[in-house]
Amino acid sequence: PPGEYYISASLRNTDIMMLDAALLGGPSSGASGSTPSSGYAPTYFPGTTTAANAQRVTVAVGQEAQNTDFALAPVRLAKITGTVMTSDGKPLDGGIVTAMPISRTGETGLTMMGGATGRTSKDGNFSIPNVGPGDYTLTVRSVRIITSDGGDTMMFRATIAGGSDGSDSETASVPVVVAGEDLSNVVIITSKGATASGRITFEGGAPPASTNIRITSVTTDADGPGMMAAGGATVKEDGSFQLKGLSGRRLLRVGNLPSGWTLKSVRQNGDDVTDSGVEFKSGQDISGLELVATSKQTEITGGVTASNGSALKDYTVVVFSDDPLLWSLPFTRWVNGTRPDQEGRFRVRNLPAGSYN
Repeated sequence: PPGEYYISASLRNTDIMMLDAALLGGPSSGASGSTPSSGYAPTYFPGTTTAANAQRVTVAVGQEAQNTDFALAPVRLAKITGTVMTSDGKPLDGGIVTAMPISRTGETGLTMMGGATGRTSKDGNFSIPNVGPGDYTLTVRSVRIITSDGGDTMMFRATIAGGSDGSDSETASVPVVVAGEDLSNVVIITSKGATASGRITFEGGAPPASTNIRITSVTTDADGPGMMAAGGATVKEDGSFQLKGLSGRRLLRVGNLPSGWTLKSVRQNGDDVTDSGVEFKSGQDISGLELVATSKQTEITGGVTASNGSALKDYTVVVFSDDPLLWSLPFTRWVNGTRPDQEGRFRVRNLPAGSYN
């Protein structure tokens, strides 16, 4: 969509392979190993490793941005090692530790462009190699590995601990500065997350008879703990739900709604927090949340014609709010796009009520 963007490039194959091996029971990322003394840091356009010095690229409607070449910056790489302990003094086994760059520009989207990851061993030790110079936040989430035997195939699935089963996820967030030298003996102590409870209500028709509706939460704070959805809870027959192990500012969303229904709003004490989210602090209990689902869905349909009046069948249509501030909301609902069907017609559904281009 038209707007202003940051561009970042990084080499991630090593980090991805390490995380995959750890989750599949391979070599632990907490094991000792050599770390290259030099390499390439995540680099922002026009060629800086510092988020504060990144430059935005402006893209107008129908424009192709030019002159955006830049080179990855060679730097001295470091390794971060340490131990993660839970709130009851036990080593955290199987936790995910992520080093997320901290943006000094006030624009949180920059911090989501990079991040190296390691996994804690049984004794709570972790190791994150190949970290470039900069300011980081070390975030910790506990992870549960679920295996299932499907005959000749063994399936693995990683989930964030905490959810509707009564278990509590523990998280932590610690700032560190990397200046080209290894950081050793970093001790991180996790704490129990907050609990959210409320109910879902239905507007515009009789409540659907469904027991599979789920409530999930997604972080809005790129510097905070957890860069992913934290568990989830199945809505009970009376419409109530409870989420555990939450931390930081999070958006609440609804999944598995029956056909014809969509999320309209999320309210806390009468205030609309659909796009701003709810702030959760360690050990806090927040109740009275209301998620409103509606059967009154919005829909935009149409087609596109060429300058000679002929109908086009190969294009992409993007619908975006008149208000540019809504474009940059976390997981924004105010920008959507689609491709046409075989007849060249497009359909965009479930945009929030408002004025769009």
